[in-house]
Amino acid sequence: MKLKYFNILTFLTLVLVACGGGDVSFVSSSNQESLTSLSEDASSEVTTSSELPSSEESSSSSSVSMSSSSTSLTSLDRINLDLASLSYTLGAILPVRGPNRSNITWTSSHPHIISPGGGHIEIPVYGQSETVTLTATATHGGLSGTRALEVLVNPMVYPTITRTVNLPFDNTSEEYLVSDKNEVNVFFSETGAVPYMDIETFMGMVDGAVDFPILQFVADGDLLVISYRLEDVDDNNQPIFWDYEASIDFQANTLTVDDFSFFGNYVKSTETNFSDGLVFLGGIGVDSNQVVFDLDDYRIDLIRYNDLYLAPVSILNLFFLHSLYYDVYYNGDKLVGFDTFTALDSSSPVIGQMKTSSFNTQSMPKDVKQLTYHFLALAFDYFYGLKAFKQINSFYDYLSDFADQILTGNDQKLYQGLFDFAYGLDDLHTWHESPGFYESSTYSIPLTSLDQLGPGTQSFYRGLWANEDLMEAAFGVGKTPPNSRLLDNDTIAVIFVRGFNVDTPTYVNDILATLPETVEDVIIDLSFNTGGNVGAVFRLLGYMTEELISYSSMNPADGSAATYFYESDYVAYDYNWYVMTSSVTFSAANLMASMAKEMGVATIIGTKSSGGAASIGLFVTPDGTLLLRSTNNVFANVSVDENENRTYTNIEGGVPVDYTLLNTFDNASIVTLINQIRAEVA
Repeated sequence: MKLKYFNILTFLTLVLVACGGGDVSFVSSSNQESLTSLSEDASSEVTTSSELPSSEESSSSSSVSMSSSSTSLTSLDRINLDLASLSYTLGAILPVRGPNRSNITWTSSHPHIISPGGGHIEIPVYGQSETVTLTATATHGGLSGTRALEVLVNPMVYPTITRTVNLPFDNTSEEYLVSDKNEVNVFFSETGAVPYMDIETFMGMVDGAVDFPILQFVADGDLLVISYRLEDVDDNNQPIFWDYEASIDFQANTLTVDDFSFFGNYVKSTETNFSDGLVFLGGIGVDSNQVVFDLDDYRIDLIRYNDLYLAPVSILNLFFLHSLYYDVYYNGDKLVGFDTFTALDSSSPVIGQMKTSSFNTQSMPKDVKQLTYHFLALAFDYFYGLKAFKQINSFYDYLSDFADQILTGNDQKLYQGLFDFAYGLDDLHTWHESPGFYESSTYSIPLTSLDQLGPGTQSFYRGLWANEDLMEAAFGVGKTPPNSRLLDNDTIAVIFVRGFNVDTPTYVNDILATLPETVEDVIIDLSFNTGGNVGAVFRLLGYMTEELISYSSMNPADGSAATYFYESDYVAYDYNWYVMTSSVTFSAANLMASMAKEMGVATIIGTKSSGGAASIGLFVTPDGTLLLRSTNNVFANVSVDENENRTYTNIEGGVPVDYTLLNTFDNASIVTLINQIRAEVA
């Protein structure tokens, strides 16, 4: 076996006031009456790792000098004394060992406000105080006791805009035709480092990535409504209209949309036509639910300033550009527009150039760290398609494990925290692409060990390497299968498709056009295909069937789901079609196996695919970190009951095969299986 290496897939998007002594649960060798001297209504349970020893049994375990005399203390004494000594002050680090040598661990009812590990301090929602309960557990000699301290956290105060800075905007994208701007107004609070922009100005700045002229902005006091209308004609050539609207309430600090399609239908097309040869015919599905984003819950503020309607640049980017493959990057010196295709191109200098800034040598301000933390909670709560699949109720719960890294310490500690956050999700479509601009543009965090990844991701790579060994055994070290190979007296053709890009359908068609007339069965080999461009999947299916191409997806954020239909201009070939998969078959390749199976176009052979049910999108966090993640465009299967009710199920778990084939590179095994299937259908 040759030396293995791997790369993560890059395919396709206060003030604190202690309230009294708190609840106390001390250990007593006889009873719990001693609790009442400290807390009349203590309710915490006393826990022990074994049956409570008597004072005499535990008195020999250790002793401590107290005052001017030496006193022998039992474990019970040490626990009670150490718990009684606890207090909490603003910004204090929570002790892990008491003065009488008991070990102390902490939990927090609101870890994103006060960390159980180091006392980092965050602020609660605007206009609403929060009571945080810090619970200490002291242990010694096999015994333990607890004490709860209640801390009142005062509400957050809305920032006030006092500064305006004019910054240039540079567009680097070749896929979206967006013009550079010499000066754009960016706003700051008096001492803050978080940049704000007027919403209409922001959308106008990225005209060319969005269809800005169709957008209507109507302001009425604290309410800003953005709307637009799309027009088409029906089968009788009569006009039909679709209206979309978003309401932004600057008093309630909310943004409301009827469904997420508002964010997607003002998008301009890319220069590359990823759907060449396809005609969209419409769709049918499940209606969406209205979504209200309460930004107070995420400590994110919308600000009216004179006649302008301001929001942080990172939040505007998140909401209004998340459905594009285009983003705006603020580096302290300027604003840069770039596309996701650039971010995923390791040979492009754009990412390094846009991160180069006078801020590279500065320390990240506290308000930027705080916004980064809350941005992650908001972004992954609403714009991460696998939240429900991974059974995450709130990303604040998930973030609590990374709170100290993100909110305390130096900038590199924060960047490491974001790195750990991304890979902790154990999702091959979610990864850390690049740290932000508060370090040198060349600063990076390497992914060097399989142990840095989650168990599911580790399993994928082990499967990939095992398949690589099988491939090398069949074709030679360092070699991949030929583009096509003919088997069983030239009656079976196997076409090896390593990935999906805009040229893949042409590549396959060129092979199909040269196959001998003896070929009856064609296998599209996706057993070493980790994904790529989804449009290429649809187009390739156009060479496999004359039927309409159907594609289903769901959006967990608004509850919508739909099946879309496409007609292909391509002429299909008349073969018995097979799609061959393995544990390496992922993302767009997983989607092709699912679509081919559901449409009845092909028989699926090999082993179950690995999933990857969502398309990939980019997040730009307030500190400038680039994170890729699974979007709300989640690929699905659909079933329809006798009442025409449609049920959608995501394909994150992979596509089961119709026939098992353990070694997809063994020609003899392939021939045996195909002949078995031939006999069954004869």
